Amino acid sequence: MTNTFTRHLVLIDDDTDDFAVLSYIIEQINAGVRISAITETEHITERLLADPPDIILLDMAMPRKNGLECLLEIRENALLDQVPVVVYTDSRNEAEIACAYRYGASLYIQKPSSYSEFVETMRKTLALDLKIPQQAHAVLPLPVSEGLLATT
Repeated sequence: MTNTFTRHLVLIDDDTDDFAVLSYIIEQINAGVRISAITETEHITERLLADPPDIILLDMAMPRKNGLECLLEIRENALLDQVPVVVYTDSRNEAEIACAYRYGASLYIQKPSSYSEFVETMRKTLALDLKIPQQAHAVLPLPVSEGLLATT
């Protein structure tokens, strides 16, 4: 059986186990999606531009540069600013959710607690016609005091 890929999904996550599980799920639901991973967030835009995605799945909790910082960098790049970004995280922090949408996330999903929920969440997510929120281009800086962006 030959796979026909119609879209390219990039998972930005420091956890390689998540990539393995997600790859298996994508294959099982036969979504026509080629998946690749970026595990290091240094030079994120350059890495994305080397093999441009149709959709980005972005984890929030990463050690060097968190998901919000990556989202800001993606939205500031004219070649990537229209690529849908789905924030994918364990967090249920309402301020983080609001900030992700304010910074241009197309969708915010919480990591499901079971494999079957994960499969269904990915099936539904990939079936959506994701768009960039209109306010994504009016990014307002989040004060570091809110604790969501790392200090330098």
